[in-house]
Amino acid sequence: EVLTSAGLNPGEHLWFADVGGAKARLLADPMIKEATVKRIYPDTISIVITERRAAAAILSGGTVAIIDAEGCVMEISAQVPEHMVEVYGVSSSGFTAGQNLSKDSLFNADALLEILTALTNYDILGIIDYIDMSQPLRIEMSTVYGIHVNVGQAEGIAEKLSTLPAVLSKVMEMGYQGGTIDLRKRIPRQPTSLTSPKIQGICPRSRPLKTPPNPRLLRHRRQRKRPSPRQAETQDKTASADKIYTTLLHKI
Repeated sequence: EVLTSAGLNPGEHLWFADVGGAKARLLADPMIKEATVKRIYPDTISIVITERRAAAAILSGGTVAIIDAEGCVMEISAQVPEHMVEVYGVSSSGFTAGQNLSKDSLFNADALLEILTALTNYDILGIIDYIDMSQPLRIEMSTVYGIHVNVGQAEGIAEKLSTLPAVLSKVMEMGYQGGTIDLRKRIPRQPTSLTSPKIQGICPRSRPLKTPPNPRLLRHRRQRKRPSPRQAETQDKTASADKIYTTLLHKI
C-alpha cells in the first residue's frame, strides 16, 4: 500500500526510481504526517513514514471532520468514531481531506488547536467527551466522568488548562460526581498611582508636587534682603538726593 501511494514499482531499477516524487506523493496523503524516501546502495530504497493521530471530530453542516492536534483534516466521515472528542462551534462552509485549519481563517480554529495541543501535552485528551466553542466568551468542555469545565475566553487557554489535571485528580479523589470546574482567569484589580502615565494629564492631582525649598536657603535669602544700618543710611541719602535733583529739574 505504501509503495502504491509512493508510485514505486517492485523490482524497479534503483537508478530509475523517482525518490523526490515518491516523497511528495506520500505527503499528499492526509493520513501521513512525515515521510522520508532515500536510496541505499546497492539495491534498496528506504521509506519511513509517520502517520497522523486523530485528536477530535468537528461536527459542522451535517458532516464530521476528523482532525489531528495540528488541525489537519484527515478524513470526512458520516459519523463520529468511538471514543473521539466531539467539537461544536467551529463553523465552516465545508471541510475537505487534507485541509489545514491553522492556515484557514476559520471561526475559533486557532483556539481549538491551542486547546487540543494543551490537552495532548497534559495527557488528558482521552478523558474529554466534547468541546463546545459556540460561544467565544464561554468555551466549555465536558469529561467522560460527567464533570463540566468552564474555560471562559480563548485568551490564556494553555495557562488555564495547566491546572486542570491536578484539579480533576483532586475532584476524583474526593468522590464528586458531576459539577463544574471554573477555570476562568480572574485578574485582581491593581491600584493605579496618581502619577501613572495612563492618567497623567487627566487628573489634576496627577502632576508631581514641587520640591519644597531648602530652609537654609530661605534664611539666607531673607538675610540678604535685610540691609545693614550703613546700607540703609546710604539708601536714605541717595533717595533724598534724588528728590532734590528732581525738584530742581522741575523748577528749571
